[in-house]
Amino acid sequence: MGAKRVYAIYAICISVKNQWSIFMKVCFISMNLFSYGGVQRVLSRILTELNKQTEIEVNLIMPMSESDTNIFGLDESIRIINYFDFKLDDRTLWGFICKAIRRFNKDTGILENKAGRKISEHVYFPGAEKKKLEAFLSKEKYDIVVGVGDLFAVLLGTIRERLSCKCIGWMHSTFDSYFREKGDQCYGLLGFSKIQFQKLDYVMALTDKDVEDFQKEFGVKAIKLPNPVNYFCEAPARDISAPIIFVGRMMKNHKGLDYLVEIIDKYHQLEPKRRFVILGDGPDKDWFDREIQKRKLEEVVDTFGSVRNVEDYLQSSSLLLHTSRWEGFGVVIVEAMMYGLPVVAFHNNGPDEIITEGEEGCLIDRFDCDRFAEKMREILSDHTIYSRMSECANRTAKNFTPDKVTKELISIMNNH
Repeated sequence: MGAKRVYAIYAICISVKNQWSIFMKVCFISMNLFSYGGVQRVLSRILTELNKQTEIEVNLIMPMSESDTNIFGLDESIRIINYFDFKLDDRTLWGFICKAIRRFNKDTGILENKAGRKISEHVYFPGAEKKKLEAFLSKEKYDIVVGVGDLFAVLLGTIRERLSCKCIGWMHSTFDSYFREKGDQCYGLLGFSKIQFQKLDYVMALTDKDVEDFQKEFGVKAIKLPNPVNYFCEAPARDISAPIIFVGRMMKNHKGLDYLVEIIDKYHQLEPKRRFVILGDGPDKDWFDREIQKRKLEEVVDTFGSVRNVEDYLQSSSLLLHTSRWEGFGVVIVEAMMYGLPVVAFHNNGPDEIITEGEEGCLIDRFDCDRFAEKMREILSDHTIYSRMSECANRTAKNFTPDKVTKELISIMNNH
């Protein structure tokens, strides 16, 4: 047998081996991961870890522009398809009308009725848009397609009957924040969304409470998948006198910035020398800065906006504050715990799932700012309590490492 023939047979064998080694081809339809946000950071990490598996090929469909940068280190070998390639141009007359109706509905819920449900699909997901997406997904022969977040899960439901692959919704917030909070993309679409979710094979949600809510409200199969931290390290020795930190998008209603200001003010009256570090940017940052100035707290409160080295600030802090009105998970809680920071938070789906009262920190009845400040002082005035909580926080954070969560995701996709 000639050398050329031997080489040809070898090449064919390698090609066949490579085809069989990728036994699962998965496509995620998601928001833009090249923008700042906790969900973007988490997804970038999970998809990167997933793409390291030799038996899995990961594709990503997301809206993006040429100016976007890969700020969270998404694996560059992941194939990215621009969602705008499928989307109807908003500059057309029909596109303009649909956009106007969507904006009005998310503030008023005008489509939340029987008649509204009939036109919702045409307004949110025009036929031409869906046909392009259907054709692409069918051509690529994916084994699994995952709609990330409320709107993309609903979109996937509208085309599910014409796809031969498994279709999954992956939720990263609470049921109520997706469907009952004015201003969210799916506000005013509760009835329509229920119909579409029931077409999916199942839904992945962050906590036991979220699983219960999606099962109860939509009658769907739901499975818990928590978010991971970006990395893990052994907790350094903590300085109980270090600044107290808050990390989050500066959104007054969602993140409870009004409560945060109140808590800082109350604690300052108890412990006037303690400093606070605030990390995050967003639409209500100016409001927050003005409130701090009004209360003459600017001497003890340092605001830094969005930073890329959050871990450096966590390492130099003593305690994390979490004041959200609602929170699907709160990955910053686990990240802070990884560095040995106890956490004080209002009761919420995410904090309740992560924190055991008196162990990794304290859970406060919503929205008792006096009790919140008192608990902060209690933790930071007792070295024994603080050291025990710090050690417990770091130990609990080990349950949320990227490799563990990725293994859970693979197991779910393989077995459900």
